[in-house]
Amino acid sequence: MQIQQPYLIVLVFGVVAVGLAGGLVAVAALFGPRKPTRGKLEPYECGIRPVGDARVRFPVKFYLVGIMFLLFSLEVIFFVPWAIVYRDLVAQSRLFGVIEMGIFLFILVIGYVYVWQRGAFDWAEAERDV
Repeated sequence: MQIQQPYLIVLVFGVVAVGLAGGLVAVAALFGPRKPTRGKLEPYECGIRPVGDARVRFPVKFYLVGIMFLLFSLEVIFFVPWAIVYRDLVAQSRLFGVIEMGIFLFILVIGYVYVWQRGAFDWAEAERDV
């Protein structure tokens, strides 16, 4: 089986990248200094002395908002390919793509309204829980 030239270049690049990264980590582990002190083992907080425990519990709502942000932003990314071919869809009188995107947008808005009604964006409530 013959490997095509472009794929061979990508394969060589991947092998070199993995080899270089592994080699640098190995060299640092073998020859790096190992003199832990109390100052080195403290968590670094942008030049500010740490106060309290570094393992603070965050409210679950913080993570839920992060996940919702990822989900809604990833779903909005699907608008880009549709917007690129929108003029061709309308010019060819093919309403299938327009109707498909309308259904997708409807489901997206229903999910957003549901999350909004459940109070996921109400930060004042989250502050009372803490």
